[in-house]
Amino acid sequence: MTVKVRTADLRGYAALLKRNAEHNDAVLAYMRQWCGTEMQAVNAEGLLAKALNFHDRIFADAEHLITQLGRALRGSAAELEKVAKAYDSSDQRAMARLEMEHYNKVWTRESWEASHTGFADYMNPLDVLKGTPSYTEYNDPTKILDKIGDTISVSGAVVNYIQELTGVNPLEKFAEFFSGNWQAYSKAAGAWRNIGEALERIGKNIDRGLASLDHAWDGGASEAAYETFQVLANVFKDMLPRFSTIERVYKDFARFAMLTASVIVDIIKITIDTALVLLARRKGTPLLGEAAAAFESLKIIKYIGYLGWTMVSARATVATIFGAAAGVGKSPLRYLGIQGYDPAAV
Repeated sequence: MTVKVRTADLRGYAALLKRNAEHNDAVLAYMRQWCGTEMQAVNAEGLLAKALNFHDRIFADAEHLITQLGRALRGSAAELEKVAKAYDSSDQRAMARLEMEHYNKVWTRESWEASHTGFADYMNPLDVLKGTPSYTEYNDPTKILDKIGDTISVSGAVVNYIQELTGVNPLEKFAEFFSGNWQAYSKAAGAWRNIGEALERIGKNIDRGLASLDHAWDGGASEAAYETFQVLANVFKDMLPRFSTIERVYKDFARFAMLTASVIVDIIKITIDTALVLLARRKGTPLLGEAAAAFESLKIIKYIGYLGWTMVSARATVATIFGAAAGVGKSPLRYLGIQGYDPAAV
């Protein structure tokens, strides 16, 4: 049995795989930097803290996935180097065993593969990992509270009155509910797409180098290797839409947080307005009827009830926003069946 193979090209492709494994390591380090330790919430009952419960699952899934991808690249490179060594030894029986392990199945090639040569990286995955990640839609929901100061002058007496009446300081409640590092959240949201794009570029490098390997190696073993590497390249190239899904989830939550903050601030404003009216009437008309005072007080209590209900509902909605991405259902980062090249006969 005669086998066409240029072992230097096998080693060239193995070097490409190892180089892109290093790129993969850089992607993993980038994710740990921007999606890891900075993501903290101050109040355990706050909106960001609820989101971070799901973020921790997504982060763990992504870390596991990228680690698996790196292992597949390094393992495949090591196995391909073993194949090159087997061919170098000129052991015809070893070559025959390698061929006998595989059916002579021919994969359809793309048109560009016929003219492609070389094992240099087609794209630099690290180009998309430069600078601080962010996205333009980011806003800090805590800044919405400034609207209250822009429209009315809130004295401590008014807020104290509301607290005496209801047991709740609405301004403190808002601050606690939206506590946390929202800027770090925005960086993580922006980082997810960059991670997906970098991994996609690794897949394109694997794909392009595979065309050159295909020119240098014929036979059943070559076809089996081509199939395995093509599947691995496709897994990498599929990372951009998967991580873009994660990015969309984070953006959806950011928009939801801003909307929730606006609603809560409106509730606080109307509560304070009502308290101001009540206190002004009491000051100007000491004999304000008890029924009227009770009615105004009841409205304040009702508004504070709305405030609490809105916060409870918002926390529940976080699970709906993050659920699928965090593995409650089908996660885009799980169950991908990542496999590297592993020729049994070598």
